[in-house]
Amino acid sequence: MGGGVGPNVVSRGGYMKKINFRILALLLAVLTAGAVGAQQMERQMNITIPFDFVVGDKPLPAGEYNVLGGSSHNFIWLKSADCRNVAVTSTIYSSNKDLAEKSLLQFRRYGDSYFLSKVVVAGESTSKTLGQSKREREVALIAARAGIATVQAAQNIAK
Repeated sequence: MGGGVGPNVVSRGGYMKKINFRILALLLAVLTAGAVGAQQMERQMNITIPFDFVVGDKPLPAGEYNVLGGSSHNFIWLKSADCRNVAVTSTIYSSNKDLAEKSLLQFRRYGDSYFLSKVVVAGESTSKTLGQSKREREVALIAARAGIATVQAAQNIAK
């Protein structure tokens, strides 16, 4: 037989080209998905929080934070300016009839403990609400018991 290549044999150049093309296609798909995700998370706010606080069950120190979370996502992401502290949590979003004029974070306070409860981003018609975490429910229960004891003592003094 001659020196030709048989019908079932793929030359090395063709095989490598096929693998390189598949890798390139996969890489392009991943990069495209990342770009679409980045566009959807375009809403960001930078905010200084002057007190320690909790997101979900994660305690965070006072400081400057970047808050991200596009209107089409059911989560928010907080990252400290120095990148040392990060929290990601799920949210429930609700529609508002008007666009928010300014961005804000709302907290629930129990004594000296602050828990992030709501995020509103300027220019969006949705707000994101965080449910109570296990840690927050425990702190709220303790605060309620302390409050009841204080009220009870005030009533006894008044008699």
